[in-house]
Amino acid sequence: MKVIELKSISSTQDYLKNILESQPNEQYLVICEEQTSGKGRYGNDWVHIPGSLACSFNLAPNPVLTLSSLEIGVLVAEYFSKFESTRLQLKWPNDIFYENKKCGGILIHFHHDALIIGLGLNAIDNSLNQSQWRTGLNFQSDIGVNLVEFIHQNRINNPTDLKNSWLNHCQHLNQEVVIEKTQGVFVGIGDQGEALIQTPTGIEKKISGSLRIIF
Repeated sequence: MKVIELKSISSTQDYLKNILESQPNEQYLVICEEQTSGKGRYGNDWVHIPGSLACSFNLAPNPVLTLSSLEIGVLVAEYFSKFESTRLQLKWPNDIFYENKKCGGILIHFHHDALIIGLGLNAIDNSLNQSQWRTGLNFQSDIGVNLVEFIHQNRINNPTDLKNSWLNHCQHLNQEVVIEKTQGVFVGIGDQGEALIQTPTGIEKKISGSLRIIF
C-alpha cells in the first residue's frame, strides 16, 4: 500500500479518485493533517477538527457489495477495541459513535471496480479524546496507517459473521428508531445490509436512509 501524507487538501476522496484514473490497480492511502472540504452523506460537508483523522483509501468490495460499509464499520470498531477503555459503537448504516456521541463516519464510492472509502474520525473533541489511545502514536499518521493496514488484513467475507459482528457493536439494537417515515424496533440486518424494522404490521426492510433513535 502506497501512503500519501499531505499537509492540507480540500478532499482526500477527490485526490485519490484523480490518482486512480491513471493507476487503478495500485492500493493507496491518502491522509492529511487538514481537510478543508470533506464530504459527508447526501452531499453534506464533513467538518474536520484539527488533529483528527481524515483519510481515503481504495479497497476491493465485500463479496456482497451492499455489506461493504458495514464491514468497514466493524473493522474500525475492532481495531480501536485494542486500546484500553475504547469501545466504538455503530449506527446504521455508516456512523461511528463513542460514548453515545458521533465521532466519525464512512463514505464509500464505487470507482473502477473498487471502492474509494473516505473515513473521518474526530479525535480531539468531546466525543473521542486522543489520550484514550495511550500508545504514543500520532493519531493522524501512525494510527491512520495502522488502521487501514488492519482493514486490508482482516476482511470479513462471510455474511453471517459480518452481520453478527456488526450487531455486536450496534448502538441501537432492539431500540425504537425511525428511518425516513418508518418507525419501529431495530431488530437486525438483512442479507443485503438493509435495516430490519419491526413495526405493528410486520418487519420492514430499509436499504437506505438516515436512522434516528427514539429516546
